[in-house]
Amino acid sequence: MGATGQGWAGYRRRVGWALIVALAVPIAWATPVLLASMGTRASFSMGGALFTLQVGETSHGIHLISLAADSAVIEADGRRTTLKLGQEAYALQRDPASLIASKAPRIVLSNLDLNGFRYPVTISTASGTLPAFVDTRSQYFMMSATHAAKLGIAVTHEALTVYVNTPTGPDEAKLVTVPTLQLENMTLHNVDVAVCRADFPPSPVLGTSIKKQFHIMTGGDSLMLIKREE
Repeated sequence: MGATGQGWAGYRRRVGWALIVALAVPIAWATPVLLASMGTRASFSMGGALFTLQVGETSHGIHLISLAADSAVIEADGRRTTLKLGQEAYALQRDPASLIASKAPRIVLSNLDLNGFRYPVTISTASGTLPAFVDTRSQYFMMSATHAAKLGIAVTHEALTVYVNTPTGPDEAKLVTVPTLQLENMTLHNVDVAVCRADFPPSPVLGTSIKKQFHIMTGGDSLMLIKREE
């Protein structure tokens, strides 16, 4: 008998995760190698791929933070490290099969919006609850000053200034650490949030900076957030 209704959806999801495990295992242990440092740009190889990054850019899961003549500071899989020329970094993540099979707490998001990148979620603090999105194209977990106020998130003058992309170009935001925040049914601690000026973005956006809290995996039409060990 063929799968129908929820049975078919469940079958597709299981097949999706099975495929992502099968496809991800060969590259899961690929590690970046710094090939060259050229002013504000650096060349890397990883898993047979060659790519170049400008300081502040992200590609292949590698975010280039800063450069020196013979080294680069990168962030990958939620961890920061310094690479010397020709040096390999650590393995970027655990074997995907073992992650999926583990008993680590997780959130599975499968309700994609139309553009195929954003996954609706709910975030909350003791002060309130807001709809939000996990957006795999965004670097920061960011929200507007209006939404921060609704959640009781205070921005101090000492907060670090970062730059986020807006429809009108890069703009300043203040990076604050939220002691406790609820994402769906999971409690997170010490969450970095970029609070933007005025009313951008229209809804809070959880970018790839949440890799500090989660392993992020995709399969079929779903996104799985697997909690890191604290």
